[in-house]
Amino acid sequence: MNRQILGRDPSNSQLSRSRDGWEWVWKLGLFLAALLLFGLNLGSIPLREGETEAIARLASVAWDAAREGDGQLQWLAREGATLKGYSPLIHGGVAVLYGGFGKNAWTTRTLGALLAAVSVPLLYSLAREVFPNRAPAGFAASIYLLFWPVVRQGRLAMLDGPL
Repeated sequence: MNRQILGRDPSNSQLSRSRDGWEWVWKLGLFLAALLLFGLNLGSIPLREGETEAIARLASVAWDAAREGDGQLQWLAREGATLKGYSPLIHGGVAVLYGGFGKNAWTTRTLGALLAAVSVPLLYSLAREVFPNRAPAGFAASIYLLFWPVVRQGRLAMLDGPL
């Protein structure tokens, strides 16, 4: 009865869509397009102290965490007031990148760009649950991918984009 009220067809269920190979093609294509857009020349613009206070704060906290190393979390207690309202996982992730690739603009911005790129196929999956056809979900994810605030926040090392 619920299927009749909601107008759902059993052939459009989640189980039948998960068997469809095209879903993975759409998700992978959107993810690769997002990686290309968000990662293009990611490290070419240098980080400046005057760029924004948030980027400078993220870089300094992550650098402190990377210098301590060995899984120590003293930087978290020391920077408690600085991290007020934000997750320390972003800072810790950037610190891991600093440890592996060194401190530069690319490593500071990579985690935010990667998380923003993951959000595009995630939105497609959510839209696919709402819309029975693939086209509206693809359009919704494409519009989100090209929406200027998403692109800007995904390419900068600001905490608001990943959160």
